[in-house]
Amino acid sequence: MWGWDAEGRKIACVNWKTICKSKGEGGLNIKDLNIFNTALLAKWKWRLCTEEKGLWKDVLDSKYGSWRSLDDRKFGQKESRWWNDLRKVCGSGEERTWFEESVTWRVGSGTIIKFWEDVWVGEKALRDSYPRLYLISNKKERTISECGKWKNDKWEWNLGWRREWFEWEKNLFQSFMVDLERINIDSRRVDSLQWMDGEDKEYTVKSAYEKMQGICNGEQLLVFQSLYGGLKLFHHRFFFAWRVMLKGVPTKVNLRHRRVLLNNYGCALCGEQEESVSHLFFDCKVASKVWNMCNNWVRILNVHYNQPYESFLHFHVLELNHKGNDIWKGVWVVVMWSIWKHRNNVVFNNAISDAEEIFCMAQLRVWAWMKHKSTKVSFSFSDWCMCPIHCIRSIT
Repeated sequence: MWGWDAEGRKIACVNWKTICKSKGEGGLNIKDLNIFNTALLAKWKWRLCTEEKGLWKDVLDSKYGSWRSLDDRKFGQKESRWWNDLRKVCGSGEERTWFEESVTWRVGSGTIIKFWEDVWVGEKALRDSYPRLYLISNKKERTISECGKWKNDKWEWNLGWRREWFEWEKNLFQSFMVDLERINIDSRRVDSLQWMDGEDKEYTVKSAYEKMQGICNGEQLLVFQSLYGGLKLFHHRFFFAWRVMLKGVPTKVNLRHRRVLLNNYGCALCGEQEESVSHLFFDCKVASKVWNMCNNWVRILNVHYNQPYESFLHFHVLELNHKGNDIWKGVWVVVMWSIWKHRNNVVFNNAISDAEEIFCMAQLRVWAWMKHKSTKVSFSFSDWCMCPIHCIRSIT
């Protein structure tokens, strides 16, 4: 996958960013140290925002000002490298950063929250929800408590504007006030910051890391969950199946993309089209014959798919329970591996492509690996070839 030696570097089959993704997204769950370091540093900003007391905080506040200075655009020459790194990872400037998009304020007395700039009404700051009103406001960079007052135990807004309203702006202002009236100002409670992506609204390095990594779609998650579940008996072939899913197998087309010059880029099994992952394992007439033999083996009719994701998801037998289909999906992996082994034998040993040989070797490999890994396997190879469904049921 990745590596090098005295002769040079190997060809990378899978992008490093993909490897660092979670297993649900098709990665190997290897930590991306840059993102992980950012999540660790961002925790300091969270602590500066949420912790009220502490000698360390008093020292930082006296040297740099409050945590609000992390959002300034300009970097001071006398600032420490750690403080500048903290500003970089959390972002600075007018555009909202990943950190700001993940937090929201719970309103208390309003002495900390900035009226226009912080997120406390809905999912966006008021300056983003009402940019027209923000332009004519006289109270930018003011806290909520500075934009109103208590009168007879009731909070009244006192919003300053640079000019009179245009007629078309009055409806906008009414909508604006409706949003404000939904928020209760409580003088007995302190404003508090909440982390939207974590449990108990508290910041965790794990939730921040996942936020920056991104979220996978449901279909992709289902594919790789099934892949992991189906390979309990065939875990030594997981790496190959994972590479097939990501189309990271060194077929001739993939080698050409990596600037490896070959005399012929045609399929090694049929020679009719270029050897891509989709063609070699699914569209090739030899591979298609193997999959038809597999369907006939369990006496089912199946739709032919030419993509690894779709083929794996629909490689299913209604007569089997969940555990049985996990094993059956392991058969899918072994068939893919057998096609690849046979292809290499044709390329490097001048063997003759033979669909029946691929299918018979797949049957043998599945039976041998199950017998080696599970003590429940008591059926013979002939029984396995004659009635695979009954054999799988006997061990699930």
